[in-house]
Amino acid sequence: MLEVSHGRTSGPSGTDRRGRWPSKLGARLHDHHAVPTAAIVYCSDTWTTAGLADDIADHLGRRGIATRVASIGEIDTDGLAEADYLFLGCWTHGWFVVNQHPVQRWVDWANVLPRLEHPRVALFTTYRVRTGSMFGRMRRVLREKAPRIELELKAKGTHLTDEGHRALDEFLDAGERLGV
Repeated sequence: MLEVSHGRTSGPSGTDRRGRWPSKLGARLHDHHAVPTAAIVYCSDTWTTAGLADDIADHLGRRGIATRVASIGEIDTDGLAEADYLFLGCWTHGWFVVNQHPVQRWVDWANVLPRLEHPRVALFTTYRVRTGSMFGRMRRVLREKAPRIELELKAKGTHLTDEGHRALDEFLDAGERLGV
């Protein structure tokens, strides 16, 4: 199992460690022994979405994927296009039943992303009642940046359901078949 690297040094009550995302997520060997890389970037107000990011990272680590986790305020976006997998997350904002959307600071951050041709892109969100239009609105913001979003994950708390883990495994299995 590979170690998961987190952008923060401790849990929700601890202090964040700010820094730049490395320009290279990891040295990629140009042969079949290259270790796949993943970047998980989230926007979280109550640490629920951060916890879900950690759960996804732990799952990726168990699959042998070198993973970096950071909040949108902790990264330099330039290196994200080099990852094999990119997970972008935000908590569901809006009314409980309608008008769900990403918070404005996530939208502002997403608007400065580089074009994401290489990574297999997934979205994730946390919610209280339902996700409603959340994924559609996230996709709309990213349409010029990430033309192929291949997975949507959601959770009411900090952990994926069994169904979410199965969907994540299918996404990763498809990546392996494509040579990631």
